[in-house]
Order: sequence, then C-alpha cells, then structure tokens
Amino acid sequence: MKIGLLAYDLTTLAGGTNLALTLGRELQKAGHELAYACVYEDLRSLAGKFDVAADFKIYRVGAPVFGKAMKTYNSMLNHSLPIYRMCREFKPDVVIETGGFLLSSAVPVMLGIPTIYYCLEPQREYSRGSFMNRLYFTPYTLIEPYLLKRVKTCAISAYTGRLIRKHSGGEVTVIYPPVDTEIFKPGIEKENIILCVLRFLPGYRFEEMILAFRRLQRTDYSLVIIGGLAKENKGYYDNLRKMIKDDTNITLLPNADFSTLLDYYKKARFFWYPTGAYYGISVAEAQSAGLPVVSFGGDSGPGEIIIDAGTGFLVKTFDEMVEKSKSLINNRQLRERMSISARENAVSRLGTTTFCTKFNDVIRRIVSR
Repeated sequence: MKIGLLAYDLTTLAGGTNLALTLGRELQKAGHELAYACVYEDLRSLAGKFDVAADFKIYRVGAPVFGKAMKTYNSMLNHSLPIYRMCREFKPDVVIETGGFLLSSAVPVMLGIPTIYYCLEPQREYSRGSFMNRLYFTPYTLIEPYLLKRVKTCAISAYTGRLIRKHSGGEVTVIYPPVDTEIFKPGIEKENIILCVLRFLPGYRFEEMILAFRRLQRTDYSLVIIGGLAKENKGYYDNLRKMIKDDTNITLLPNADFSTLLDYYKKARFFWYPTGAYYGISVAEAQSAGLPVVSFGGDSGPGEIIIDAGTGFLVKTFDEMVEKSKSLINNRQLRERMSISARENAVSRLGTTTFCTKFNDVIRRIVSR
C-alpha cells in the first residue's frame, strides 16, 4: 500500500519529527511504500539521529513564504503545494497527517483520498496566542467541522484526545507513538548520570531544572541534557551555556547523533522530564531503556505512560523532583525495582507491536469504508 505522510518540519531532533519518522519507519517495516510532504526537510542528516532510512520520497516547498515563527500561516500557505504534488504524483492509497495541522488534510480530502488525522498537538491550542493567530483561527473554526467529518481522527494520548473533543467533539482513537524496545534497551554498565532528552526551547524550564540539580548537592552525579536545537533558539541555548559555564557536572548536547543518544540512555541511572507534554516520546524511550522517570505532567501525556511510584515519580514542583531523586540515589533496591518495571511497562504498552496492530487496523478500516 502507498502511504503519504504529512509532516511540517523534518529538520530538528524534536517530538513531532521523531513521531513522523518513527511512524514512517514502522510502516515501511510493515511493507508499505512511503512518501513525505513537508515544509522543511533535512532527512539525510537526521537519518543517523533517528535510526531511519533516508530513502523516502520527499515533496517539499522550495522557499517558504513565512518563517518558522509564524507556524500556523507557514503551514497553511507553504504545505499545500507539496501535498498536492505528492497526491498527484505518488498517488497514495491513504494519507496520514502527523503534526496536528488539520488544514493540511484539506488537500487529500478534496481529492477524495482516505485521510487519517494523527494529532500530535491540536492546532486549535494555538488560538490562544497572538493577534495574528486569533485572526487565523476565525475562518479556521468554520472549516474545522467540515474536515473532521471527513477524516479519521487519532490522537497520540488520551490527553490530546480530550483537547480535540473539547473543541470539536467526535470520536477519537488513542494510539501511543511507538518506541522500538529492541533498540532502546537497558545498559549493563551504569554511571551516575541523570539524563534529560528534550528540545532546547524556551518554556521547557531548563533553568529551573538546572537549579534543582544543584540543590541535590551531589558532586558525584552529573546532569546531561540532550535535545534538538533550531537556529531560532540559538540565543536561548547560549544563555543556558552561560548559566552552566563554571559547572563541570552539567553537560548540554544539542543535535546529538543517534548513537550518542542511545549510549546515554544505556548508561544513565534515571531520567528527568521538567514539563508536561501531549505525549513525551523521550519518556517512553527512557522507560524502554529501563530508566526510572521523575517527571512533571501528571495531568498530561507523561501521566498516562508513567506508573507513579511504579516506573518512576510524577511531581508538581522542582523541590519534589529533588526529593524523589534523592530517594532514587540513596535506595539502590528502589532504583532497580523501578528500572525493571519501567522496561516491562514500555514493552507491554508502548512498543511497536501494540502500535502497529492498532494503526494497521485504522488504515484497513478507513481504506475499506
């Protein structure tokens, strides 16, 4: 079967890019032929970071009209042409929108191609932003009901599903993005490392997490932060570098390759996640690698995939993050018990087998109706 994937940005190590490429990898393994339509793309350099082949067909815009800062307008105006070209030239049997930009699905819907809206983050959530965003969403709210009646809506978490239903109602199928539990495996040789894998982006509270690490007062431990870094966030990253310039126990690794990422997952003691999320793919990867997770977001994605006090701890403050981390550091039996439970949780609930079964069922149903 030919499957077209709609992805806004395939350039930076981030949750949305990870989702789009992981989905493509698993569908390719299942024997499907794939093509991507996107606005930004650097798939060859990302191939090593995500352990994916770089032989997908790619349809992208030549020169985007708006920059990445105007994400909604950028997607609407720049994405339509490569999507149309993909639909006409590649002729997919089904199209999957992977970023949450519902309007991107308008082209395949109008061409009569079965379309799945696999929502990472509901686009309507941006309507609470700037005046330009509110202006954009005035006509959007009129188009949204029409499209939602003509696509199959899936969500990456129950939290995301609730947000979709809040704005539009309707049926939503929850399918957790897959983590390859054969790749993300527990390591044998451990080091005193607290790992965080999260895109370097203002609003993710890295500054507060760094201060929390210092309050641990454990010079025998180090904090390693790995994440995607886009050009527009370089200034923010530079400020973080200045904040830790005299601290040899904190390491920032922007745009690390896949082998480096995997190595740290294997040798870290446990994992920190300083924010809520629509899902939190790195939280799933950490559990697959047998890392207990101390995370915010009990009312969002992380709260669904972490078993509180079983595979890690869900916290509401950084002081609580410090206290729970001290218990993991000081209690080896607790750490090892949570490590085993985290791995079991990932294999049974978050792995590729569960994902493929659910997603292939959705594809079969939408193509046959």
